[in-house]
Amino acid sequence: MVLRNLLLEKILVKGLDEDLYFENGTIDLFTESQYECMRRISEHVMSAVLQYSSYSTPQPELSLKYMLLWLQSYKNLFTDPCNVCGKHLDGGLPPVWRDFRNPVACHDNCRS
Repeated sequence: MVLRNLLLEKILVKGLDEDLYFENGTIDLFTESQYECMRRISEHVMSAVLQYSSYSTPQPELSLKYMLLWLQSYKNLFTDPCNVCGKHLDGGLPPVWRDFRNPVACHDNCRS
């Protein structure tokens, strides 16, 4: 997560077993995850960054708060079934989509 004056600039999602650092010890903020699931979440998260940053520009701490609350909905990524179809996997992927207003688990193909 990259912040500048409490404004979110970038969030990159990676698996627990993936490197976050280059060989020289600096943080790697640009290399995508090797996992399709994490790449899809990164795409959705960047959409959420744009969505939440447009909500309350005069109060960036509220944007950050709402974004972190939304991001918390991924805590059960591999255990919650899709809210629409009830399945845990679709095309080998868990439900990676979360709506911005009601962040429940949903597959990309199941969202309306």
